[in-house]
Amino acid sequence: MEKLPKIIVVFGATSSGKSNLSDKIYNSSNKDFMIINGDSAQLYQELPILTAIPSDYKKYNSNKIISLSSLYRIWSIFDNKDDKSVKSWLNLCIDNIDTSRINKITPVIVGGTGMYISSLIEGINNMPSHSTCLYRKYENDINEKKISVQELYNKLIYLDKDLAIKLSHNDKQRIIRGLSFYESTGTKLSTWQNHNQISNKYKENEFLLIYIDPPKEILQERIIFRLDKMIAEGVIDEVENIMNLTQKYKNDNKEYSLPRIIGLNEIIDYIKGKIDINNMKEKIICKTRQYAKRQNTWFRNKILKKFPSITTIYSDNKIDKIYINDILSQLRQ
Repeated sequence: MEKLPKIIVVFGATSSGKSNLSDKIYNSSNKDFMIINGDSAQLYQELPILTAIPSDYKKYNSNKIISLSSLYRIWSIFDNKDDKSVKSWLNLCIDNIDTSRINKITPVIVGGTGMYISSLIEGINNMPSHSTCLYRKYENDINEKKISVQELYNKLIYLDKDLAIKLSHNDKQRIIRGLSFYESTGTKLSTWQNHNQISNKYKENEFLLIYIDPPKEILQERIIFRLDKMIAEGVIDEVENIMNLTQKYKNDNKEYSLPRIIGLNEIIDYIKGKIDINNMKEKIICKTRQYAKRQNTWFRNKILKKFPSITTIYSDNKIDKIYINDILSQLRQ
């Protein structure tokens, strides 16, 4: 049986240079590649500039999956009301990986959403799906101050104490996930996490794992550069459009919640005249830097410790070529 192409996974914090490295890999080889999104924010259709969607991505379309030598998959395919769970992303990702490998196209997963990357490499519990409507309802109730995160945490202690004691009482996302899972399925999330078999599609030796971890000063420069680029490309108009869309839904008595994307609230405050543009930029840069720190901590603790074979790139344009040559050499093995 002919050997299938390796699965390349390029992961790291926001603005670390993942897309740039993937482009260099593609441009340095005569191989065909399929570039697959592994970032939850870049699933959204509504905010392509704010979420830094690649300018030449191709929308997911199974009828055209083999029609291009360089393919972009799972970018900008959902609106904010769709299910963007780890399981739904993983199913799409696996479909694209399998199709590309069968057709001798090398899949390259590029992203910074830790749970997505982990689910692909390590597998995922085959737990039942739960209601995203409930999840959004809890989020809206918090945003509208109908209930506090602490009150939801107290509710989780009553319904799923084993899960609650593992979480911070401020961990809004995981608290809401635990509650919505229990209320949708009648089963404790902790029970599934502790006792159900993890399904892993691929073996470790099928992956080529690349972690990008640039020095802090380079990451800071890239965060600032990316924000300036977004502003030049019209991100403020883009956010104003989604504000108008949200208002239209409210006027029609339809549910629509804004996505959780760094920079969105700050740009809204600027549009409303609450802050000036310099203050807006400072806040976005600060939040992005903090988010990158959390991402890197997660990757180091959850992935790097388990997979010593990972190639870590302390990304600098002067040495990228060395790493790329090494990556291409590994692909030929």
